Parts: sequence; C-alpha cells; structure tokens
Amino acid sequence: MADSQGIEFYEKFTFMLKDMQMAYPFGVGKAIYLYFSKLLKQIRDPNKKKILSNIGICPEICYAMDLVPIQQELTSTLCAALGTSVEYLDSAIEAGMPQGYLCNFQKVWIGAMILKKLPIPDLLVYAPEPCDSMHENYQFIQNRYNIPAFGFDIPYWTHEKSSPYYSDRISEYVGNQVKKMVSFLEKHTNSKLEPEKLKETMEKSNAARLNMLEILEYCKAVPSPMPSSILTPFLILLSCLLGTDEAINLTKSVRDEVYSRFKNKQGHIALTYKKKTEKLRLLWLLIPIAWDLGISNWMERKYGCITIMDILSIYLTKPIDTTSLESIYRDLGKAVIDYPMGRQYRGPIEFFLDDMLRICKDYKIDAAVLGGHNCKNVFAVRKLISETLDKEMGIKTLELEADSLDPRVKQKKDIKRALSQFLDRITKEKYGIEK
Repeated sequence: MADSQGIEFYEKFTFMLKDMQMAYPFGVGKAIYLYFSKLLKQIRDPNKKKILSNIGICPEICYAMDLVPIQQELTSTLCAALGTSVEYLDSAIEAGMPQGYLCNFQKVWIGAMILKKLPIPDLLVYAPEPCDSMHENYQFIQNRYNIPAFGFDIPYWTHEKSSPYYSDRISEYVGNQVKKMVSFLEKHTNSKLEPEKLKETMEKSNAARLNMLEILEYCKAVPSPMPSSILTPFLILLSCLLGTDEAINLTKSVRDEVYSRFKNKQGHIALTYKKKTEKLRLLWLLIPIAWDLGISNWMERKYGCITIMDILSIYLTKPIDTTSLESIYRDLGKAVIDYPMGRQYRGPIEFFLDDMLRICKDYKIDAAVLGGHNCKNVFAVRKLISETLDKEMGIKTLELEADSLDPRVKQKKDIKRALSQFLDRITKEKYGIEK
C-alpha cells in the first residue's frame, strides 16, 4: 500500500483537477480528472500494485489486466503547471542525478519521491523512448528503491518497407517484447491476461485510435480548428487511457468539436479572439512550455500564430489487428516503435527529418521552434534540423534555449522576447509588414 504522503499528494492533486477541468477545453480537462480519479482508487487499494510507466509503453496491456498504470510524464507535466517542478528537480539533483543531460521529466518524479510527495511504485514498466536517458533515470529509481523493472529493448530499424532502414524482423521482435511485458506483470501482480479481455480492450483502443487519426486530418485545414494549448496534454493523456471507455469518450469529444469547426470552416483563433484571424502556423519541434500554459495563448492572441503540431502530436499508429493474439502483439510492437517522439528519436536522423518535412508540407507550416526541452539527442543535430527545413521547405527555425519543466533555464519574459522577435520577422516575410 502507498505511504500516506503519496496518497495525500494524489488526493490533493485529484481534488484540484476537479476544479480545473475547464482549463483544458474539448473535454481534455475532464478526461485528466477521470484518469487521476481512476488512478487514485487503485493507489488506495492495498491489493493492487502501483505500476510506474512512461509514455512509450502500451497501456492496453495494463487495462486488460485490470491495472491502472501511473503515467509518469503526465504527472510531471502537471507538477510544472502547478509550480512544484523546481523543488522536485532540485531534490533529484541533490540526490545525485546529473543536472545537465538527463531528462527533467523523470527528474521531477524522482525528486518528488525523494521528498515523499509521490508514492514509491511497486513495479516499473518503461520503453527507452524518446531516448536512452529514460534507461538511466528508470535504473536510478530501480536501484535506489530496489523495485522490479521491465524495460523494452527497441531496435534501431523500422517496420516500414519503404524505408532504407527496414527490417522484416522488427515487428516480431518488439511484439515479443510486449509478450515479455505481459509475463513480467503476471509474475509481479495478482492479475492474469485473458485473451478475450485483451481483445475487448484492443477494440476500445482501436476506436480511440481511429478518432485520433481523424482529428489530425481535420487539423490540416486552414484555418486550424484546434487550439494550441491542448496538443501535448491530449496526446500524453491518450497514452494513459488507450484501451478504456474514457479514451473513446475523450477522442470522440475532441473529434466532434474539431469536425464541427472544420465543417463550418471556423478556425480556433477567429472563434476565440475577436477580430483576430490565423496568420501563422507553427511547428514546435520539441515540447512546449508546461510551466506557463499561457504562452501558446499569447502567441495566438498577439500574432494570430497557432501551434499546429508539436513532437508529441506526430501520431501515426493505425488500428491494431485483433484477429489473433499474435497479430495483437505484433501491432502493439509497431505502436511502441511509432510512439510520437520515440519514433523520431530512436534511430537515424532521417526518422526525425523525414517526419518533419512531411508535416511541414501536409499542415502548411510557416515556421518552426526547436526548444522547450533540454534533449541532448536533438540539440546535438539542431543545426542540421534547422538547415534542412530552410533548404528543403524555406521554413525558418527558432532555436529556443528553454525547458518545459524548469522556468530558470529561460524566464517567461525572455521566452516572449525571443518569440516576438522571431514571429515579427516571419510575419514580415510572409505578409510584407510588421505584426
């Protein structure tokens, strides 16, 4: 059973989210509250194991086994939005976590556990996605607290036959990793995976996945019907809920609202801000600023600039083939490989560049921002990324030194100043006038 401090944190968190549901439109706030309510119920249950997971795993396996995974990145993101991330980051660094190059999304969780603000999990299940930093951070948790852990082994190659990096073995290989995840959970919990329950869960997952793919098609419209502020929480939340009725309800709520706007040719900016129209379409190449959700609204209001997509919105997974257990495991393996951000960071730089160029074309992107997350994988090649977008698409990129969870890296006023200078230049280049 969770320690009382861990339970108290989630009780306060869930109570606060109940009153904050309207902060995220289109039913996203309600779904966040429902997820944490479901999670709190399991944390309180002494007969249930607390499973800490990251965005890269397939949550359908957990739900088919009547388990609710604690989705670590969503908790870390909300800690930043609530202003507690700095305290937790400092706690993790004081405990020996490197300050410069390991992911802050896990450090927030680690620091909160050390301060006894979050419950210590019973099990760890994770994929090394988006990057190898995940391995290091989860191994820190595993070794410090002596927790059984299962980590996916994700190969370099892809299952896409059109790619020069295609391998005919990768789908089966990662599908077998999903099977090992099942065996690990069965060994360390009181739950067993029943084939019929798995198929039922996958059908729910497929309904949500189809809704998600439809939403992204509508977002290609000019003007865009989708607000900037819900992209990241929506996709992270989906990784918490796939396989549940809540995932279907969430994606249907978003799809119906987006479709209504699309059908009526109504853009989000024109509907939200009087006498404003969409002028710029932005691709945020990493993770937007979580500690100040108002920055995206500020760009919409001041510049008519809407963030069409960020790195966590590049969702490509088609429905899972449920005709057999083998097909389910194989396609879940593909889903793990193709999870947003993990897909782009896992192998050669072509995985990242090819997706960025395709998105810029399909979504009629005007400009890009590379920042909001101190990720060594991408910052090592940031010049290559910006030069490729400029050469191939004529798209300028702002390299923004900022962190999604730590406001000390670049303060709000400095972020706004950098964005203002960049967006003023893009507006002048596109329209021949200053903003």
